[in-house]
Amino acid sequence: MSMAPTLEVRNLRTHFFTREGVLPAVDDVSLRLERGRILGLVGESGSGKTVTGFSILGLLDPPGRVVGGQILFQGADLLTLDKRALRQLQGNRIAMIFQDPMMTLNPVLRIEAQMVDAVLAHSKLSQKISKTQARELARETLGMMGIASPEERLQAYPHQLSGGMRQRVAIAIAMLHKPDLIIADEPTTALDVTIQAQILSEMQNLARLHGTALIWITHDLSVVASLADEIAVMYSGRIVEQGAVSEVLDRPLHPYTQGLIGSLPSNNRRGQRLRQIPGMTPNLLQLPASCAFAARCERVSERCQQRPEISEPVGGHLLRCFHPALPTQPEPQFG
Repeated sequence: MSMAPTLEVRNLRTHFFTREGVLPAVDDVSLRLERGRILGLVGESGSGKTVTGFSILGLLDPPGRVVGGQILFQGADLLTLDKRALRQLQGNRIAMIFQDPMMTLNPVLRIEAQMVDAVLAHSKLSQKISKTQARELARETLGMMGIASPEERLQAYPHQLSGGMRQRVAIAIAMLHKPDLIIADEPTTALDVTIQAQILSEMQNLARLHGTALIWITHDLSVVASLADEIAVMYSGRIVEQGAVSEVLDRPLHPYTQGLIGSLPSNNRRGQRLRQIPGMTPNLLQLPASCAFAARCERVSERCQQRPEISEPVGGHLLRCFHPALPTQPEPQFG
């Protein structure tokens, strides 16, 4: 059995070549994800989270292009595969769950047709299965996702299902082949809190049961706190802090991570104005040569006129900052 991690991203760089200039959407991103582990990839809109996911899956459209780095899936570099070989992995060994389930579901086909087609499309020549077997797998997978009356749901069209039910079906399609890696792009953002909690619990159990590695892209730190094992915080295309969820959320070292946590309503007293990170994120087309967060940082110094590289001030806790906050007696932020 291979000892390689399920996913290892090394110094990934993805640029968009526009009329206004070159936009470095992902700049020097490195990630490592073992079998059965869940990574929360967080940050504000435009931080590069989704582009990172699309880069890993090979779903980038022009003018976007991966211009550097490696994406190792079980030791094999996805960037060196031809389109046919990559297509054999997509939806089979590697799957993606989109924020909008209708990016997965065809509105004019019954759920049964879509799931059966997905099974048959990726069945190997040596393991060909019948439509009856494919249908049974589809029904079992819907039930595994906690969908009541799966037989009835198979006969439905997407528009006949609620938003939460459509998202569960989209997740079930991603799980059909028990993939080794799933990338989920904020799939529960628009759902009711109760349904969101159920889906998060189901995804966590499925990852543990089948050994699936999961990247959960979100801006919601509370979701990551309850779901993930590790967290990577992105800002302006770069990972600025990374480590175990309990370590990063309870002992944040980067001022940006501290600002994200401090701006949560649950971390502010009732009636008190929410704390905010001052300023705006920089324009990626006009990134300064300094630390990208320097203009918004309270601890900025002359040294910050350079771009910080990744360091490890605490074991297993990675950071991109010249002036990390090292709390002596941290107060837990998430219980």
